[in-house]
Amino acid sequence: MIKQISIHTDRAAEQTLRQSGFSFPAFPEQGDVMFNGEKVGFVSNFNGVTLDAKFKQLIRDNGLPFWNLN
Repeated sequence: MIKQISIHTDRAAEQTLRQSGFSFPAFPEQGDVMFNGEKVGFVSNFNGVTLDAKFKQLIRDNGLPFWNLN
């Protein structure tokens, strides 16, 4: 089972993720989240950003709160 982490973001948090090496469509577009050329999640207007849970520490280190780890 793949564990995922969900993050509700604003534009500043999206910029922080991009500076950390993630790439994803700019709001209001939706689509895949990429990291080093690998798909690691999805961004949607309803759920925010969903990432592979292996990025949990990186998210914490950047001060971005997450609400779901499953």
